[in-house]
Amino acid sequence: MILNKLIEQLPLIPCQEATRLSSEAMERRLSIKEHFDLWTHLRVCDFCTQFVKQIHGLRGLLRKYQSQEEKKLPQNVKNHIKKILHDSHSA
Repeated sequence: MILNKLIEQLPLIPCQEATRLSSEAMERRLSIKEHFDLWTHLRVCDFCTQFVKQIHGLRGLLRKYQSQEEKKLPQNVKNHIKKILHDSHSA
């Protein structure tokens, strides 16, 4: 495929940068350049592609667990935690 040949000729970011961008992409919107750099790297690197799948899977499990644990807390405890977090950001 022509696209694969073109990608193989592009300068790729190192794996360390790709994993950093993969992690950051879950917290913020990547720039167009960052997104393209990560995309091209993942097209040729099976190790980083697997890493991305694993961190997305772990994040999903954590969200599921967190959601289940939050349901167990009484509302007054949730409100108290929210107040503490809000006050710590205001200080």
